[in-house]
Amino acid sequence: MYSTEAGAGRPAVGSWGELRRLVEVSDGLVVTTMEQLRDIKGAGRLGKHVRDAISKDLAATGMGHLPPVLPEYQEREVRIYVLGGSISDVVNAIYSPSADGDQLLREVGSSKAQEIVRKLRELVCG
Repeated sequence: MYSTEAGAGRPAVGSWGELRRLVEVSDGLVVTTMEQLRDIKGAGRLGKHVRDAISKDLAATGMGHLPPVLPEYQEREVRIYVLGGSISDVVNAIYSPSADGDQLLREVGSSKAQEIVRKLRELVCG
């Protein structure tokens, strides 16, 4: 997993487009903080309307987030992933149960995929 924090040869992320590119080159998942998302949005406080707007901005640039409801505290971590990717498929299978989703979870539950599910469970459940 990669972070959006500057350092280790990575520049600070300053726009939704830059965040999207970072997610794409980071195996589809980046860990960031609400503070960083708030700064990209250019907002002062993380009230409900700002958090809703951040969520909409992420979706508009093809990204989803975990937890599904963005936290109100700036130091809280958020996982950002690309919508339509494999992580997105697993998240959708968990949060929007369906027969296809069940099959995907069964496939993910086999062999090496069990480690992936364990890691996703940690991300989703904290």
